[in-house]
Amino acid sequence: YYLEQPLYKKILLAVVAVIFFSIDVLVIFNYDYVITKMAELSTKWNSYGFRGVVIVFLLVFFVSFPPMIGFSYLCVLTGMTYGFAGWPILTIASVSGSTCSFILFKYVLSDISLRMMESSAKLKLFVSVLNDQRASFKQNLLVMSFIRMSPLPYSFSNGALAAVPGLSVSVFSSASILTSPKYVIPLFIGSQMKKIGEETSGVSRIVDAISVLVAAGSTATVTYIIYGRLKAKIQ
Repeated sequence: YYLEQPLYKKILLAVVAVIFFSIDVLVIFNYDYVITKMAELSTKWNSYGFRGVVIVFLLVFFVSFPPMIGFSYLCVLTGMTYGFAGWPILTIASVSGSTCSFILFKYVLSDISLRMMESSAKLKLFVSVLNDQRASFKQNLLVMSFIRMSPLPYSFSNGALAAVPGLSVSVFSSASILTSPKYVIPLFIGSQMKKIGEETSGVSRIVDAISVLVAAGSTATVTYIIYGRLKAKIQ
């Protein structure tokens, strides 16, 4: 994908990659500071009341449109701010945002959506399945739900999947609703990270850190298993 891009896009992608690599390095070497500041931010955010909820909704809605990024970070931050009570906020914002993004790219920006689909080998695997005219609503919903559970970029997939002619808005939005319980994991991770930022006991922080790693590792393993099995079945 990178080699096929024009020079200015290659430079832009390289700059973005360097920026994110630098951020990752800073976070790794300043982990305690970053977690503490995020905990302070979440506490302040929670004090905003309804305004804070509206801000979270708008941010999650906004990053649902490609090429925006930051959805995973916002999920964790929502968990740090509201705990599991943030699930309805996150679900409503993500479902409405991803559906609006899908509609925009399906009916207005279809050319861009097609180019996005063509650039992703992973997504192209599912095109033939979702384009099967003999498939029922339930069958397409099942496949789409597996796709939503797979480790695909959030905003990118919202736009790229719009290029699939056989994929309806109703199937896409229903799958997004059906798989929304997965947001419990980043909410849990966020709530544990806040405890790490606020606690002073070394033992408590270690226990909370282990729970975060276990939750993140388990989620990653399950999503890659789902993707691998679906990929093998299609091929």
